[in-house]
Amino acid sequence: MLSIQNKISIGSVGDAAFSPLDLSPSLWLESGNVHYTLDPTNISSWNATVGNDATQSVSIERPSDILISSKSFVQFDETNKEHLDMNSFFNATLSGDFTTYYIIKPDTLGINFQFVLGELYVTPIQFHYYHYFHSDNTFYVEFNINNTTIKAQTTTAFSTANTYIIEVNHDTAAQQINIYVNGVKETLDATNNGDTSTIDTSTWSSDVNMFLGARNNNGVDDLHGDNSLGDILFFDKLLTAQDRADLGNFYA
Repeated sequence: MLSIQNKISIGSVGDAAFSPLDLSPSLWLESGNVHYTLDPTNISSWNATVGNDATQSVSIERPSDILISSKSFVQFDETNKEHLDMNSFFNATLSGDFTTYYIIKPDTLGINFQFVLGELYVTPIQFHYYHYFHSDNTFYVEFNINNTTIKAQTTTAFSTANTYIIEVNHDTAAQQINIYVNGVKETLDATNNGDTSTIDTSTWSSDVNMFLGARNNNGVDDLHGDNSLGDILFFDKLLTAQDRADLGNFYA
């Protein structure tokens, strides 16, 4: 069993009566060999249960399928510039309430911009959305609309020894980015506090694809990260406390 620090553990499904499908995700990338197209050992396509597949056409830039305590993870190696293309999934999905939820083990920390996912679109007006680990081992979310960047930073420092469930949502009514780590809402940094009251998220626009394991910099991959990802879910809504508990039990 692979322990998730201070909260739950990953291994077998915890609640057989519940499925993430019950929450109507618009994306569900499940980890495990049956969900990958391999070439023969690296992943050319992470085949979605719901939503878009995540793909990579360049052989050397394909991530690996690895096991951590008998659980499948997709491992991204920064040295080989490994990443997957989300194929337009996020291009129109960040304009209202939304939630991104995933299981992750950071493999390298202490270096800035260890990217989990990201896209940067410049028209020349800039739009971007990033998740990454900072050099101080905290986790950042950046949301840029019309050249104005909002940051949300955890006060929790992460460790390469642990696996985490990270949930990021944007609450349009509260005008706030929220981050949950292992089911617990983070107290955000006083400066990088996720306040989106100065941007109009309804104007989000992007013609570039979101990358997993790197940033898509207007069509070119950069800022790669050494991370291992388990299941990834995206919802066009906020999760309730019960939803969060059900997902936590499912991955227990």
